Amino acid sequence: RESQRKAPRRPAPPSSGSLASVPGGCDGGAGQLGTSSFAESSYEGMAAQSRKETCAEDAFVASNRQRANGWISECKPRLCLLKHERPYFVRIRQAEERRRKRTMWMYHHMPTMPFAAWCEMRRQEEAEEAAQLQSAIAGARVPNSSGKGSSSAR
Repeated sequence: RESQRKAPRRPAPPSSGSLASVPGGCDGGAGQLGTSSFAESSYEGMAAQSRKETCAEDAFVASNRQRANGWISECKPRLCLLKHERPYFVRIRQAEERRRKRTMWMYHHMPTMPFAAWCEMRRQEEAEEAAQLQSAIAGARVPNSSGKGSSSAR
């Protein structure tokens, strides 16, 4: 059964029973069954040059590349939309992606500091803040030197 599965299917033999009517048969393909012009041209090209040689030519590669690039440019989505022309969900997604990348870049490039040095720096900052707070409170509690009452325009 495996040999039957792997064997390629052969076309049914012609009804006349001779090979004369088969394209490429004993009479060179001039039998009763017609051949397409594409098949004839490919047979003629194959006789003159192998397919590998044909595909290796610069002109063939250039024309194939031009056809492929034309097809791709027709099928690809237009990417030159302005930001405000894009759909809302796309704008939100792109803004979120930019924000996430910026945050990750910041964390990645953040300078490192030993924890002990950070604690010492934080203690100094807290001490300075406490001193400023104390001076602000002390400045507000200074009694009025003019005596009783704060109204000077009597």
